[in-house]
Amino acid sequence: MRIEDVTPSQDGAALILARRSQNDPFGAGRLAYVSARTLRIVRAWLAAAEIIAGPIVRAARSDGGIGRAALRPYSAPRILNRVAVATGSPAASVAQLSGHSMRVGAAQDMIASGLFAPPIMQAGGWRTMNVVARYVESANLTALLKRAGDGD
Repeated sequence: MRIEDVTPSQDGAALILARRSQNDPFGAGRLAYVSARTLRIVRAWLAAAEIIAGPIVRAARSDGGIGRAALRPYSAPRILNRVAVATGSPAASVAQLSGHSMRVGAAQDMIASGLFAPPIMQAGGWRTMNVVARYVESANLTALLKRAGDGD
């Protein structure tokens, strides 16, 4: 994702062009919604990293600086695993983590917060409900039932 691909809206949110993704191997791209809160966080990152153009997500160098190139896709799982180890996550849990874990977790969090399929599909870039259903099959049902007023 590039700064030039972010289009802020009047309500403080934004649309961002996702040029390529796992489920878009030919790079047709799609517009993705960015909440006002997320946009504020992204803008804070850009200001702190003194990034004014180009890739939004970049590598942090060992000297404390920020790289110029986009973070490579294979870097995300490595970073995720390092953070999990540093925070004391059990080794068995760390071994099961992947970059994909965040997509699955986000879908589960959205269903547990009461969102329905269309916004979850839009957020994840999924075209069919089958994928979403597979990801949320182990969502926190207790949270869903409490939200619906049926659980204690």
